[in-house]
Amino acid sequence: MNVASEFIRMHEMYQTLELRLGQEQKQNESLHRSIAELHNQLDESTMEKEVLERETDLLKDALVEKARHISMQDLTLTEAQKQAQLLAASNTERGR
Repeated sequence: MNVASEFIRMHEMYQTLELRLGQEQKQNESLHRSIAELHNQLDESTMEKEVLERETDLLKDALVEKARHISMQDLTLTEAQKQAQLLAASNTERGR
């Protein structure tokens, strides 16, 4: 009877280990799915970051171009003021 009880005990241990193995495999699969989802989220975040960086670069370029345009307008205005002053001085001289 000792052999029979040992056999039953070993069989119960085997079933317990088999049950644990099944649970561990399910948990492992769940972890793998979670990791895959996190990788997808990371990829999406990386792509969003790259898009935002490109948009930022475009906005910086547009700002630089706008600053150049304003600078050119300022130079044109300054030159026009100088011409107006010269014309006014010339008219003043003619009037004398």
